[in-house]
Amino acid sequence: MTSNERISKSCTKALAGELQLPVASGYCLKAVRLIVEHALGINFYESYLTHRVERAPADDVDPWARDMERSLRSDGYGIIEPSEGQRYIGNRIMREYAKPGDLLFRWDVAPTKAGTYVGHVGVLLEHDLVLENINPRFRPEGFNRRNTSVTPLVFFRTTLVARLA
Repeated sequence: MTSNERISKSCTKALAGELQLPVASGYCLKAVRLIVEHALGINFYESYLTHRVERAPADDVDPWARDMERSLRSDGYGIIEPSEGQRYIGNRIMREYAKPGDLLFRWDVAPTKAGTYVGHVGVLLEHDLVLENINPRFRPEGFNRRNTSVTPLVFFRTTLVARLA
């Protein structure tokens, strides 16, 4: 079974309530970490968190989705990036190359008080859906249970698609 298949299976368990995801919003990276660790039996941060973004003095030091995006891009796990001159990956390209179990990132969201972006991450599911931890008010078009959302891909702007080995 591939890493993507294992990650997809763990997402199914999370949706069924068999794998507990964070209840509070703002924990997208923690939710993805729990899914990946369940799926692959590894410490996600120890295995993949290699490059951190610069932080303002007032910012916290906990890992951010943007840290993980930079790490996976720098270490060669990024399989799709925006086309030249584009900020986001187009939906046609996403449908053509992305697979369920891929991690979808967006670095330019969730600014701290100092103005540094924390970023966001979700996991691609079957049928162009994304599993994410997000406040439901930001995903009115998604199916929401507390702060876990299954969102149509067209509403998830993406700056990197990463596939774990």
